[in-house]
Amino acid sequence: MIKNQNIEGFAQNIGKSLSSLANNAIVAYTPRVDEIIKYKIVDEQKIEHVLDSVLSICFDSRILLLYKKLCRYYHDINPQATIDYIGFYREMYDDENASEKSISDSENL
Repeated sequence: MIKNQNIEGFAQNIGKSLSSLANNAIVAYTPRVDEIIKYKIVDEQKIEHVLDSVLSICFDSRILLLYKKLCRYYHDINPQATIDYIGFYREMYDDENASEKSISDSENL
């Protein structure tokens, strides 16, 4: 019984840590994504840096929305790179989210 309680406590701590990470990422990356779009930044290196950073946190639906927003914007600048980023997302998350809509649904781009 003690072992199960330890596992449950450990799992709860991981959940809290992931939630905290996602909350911090929203605060950090929302202004960056908004800035790129607002000022029509076309620096591919800067855009891809943000996409790379956000991709690793797309387990959170709020971060996924940021990722999709930036992918939609980037598609007009570099369609092939955007397709690659959609593929990166699929590699990392599609098995986990098989029942959810794919990031690349045509209405999302």
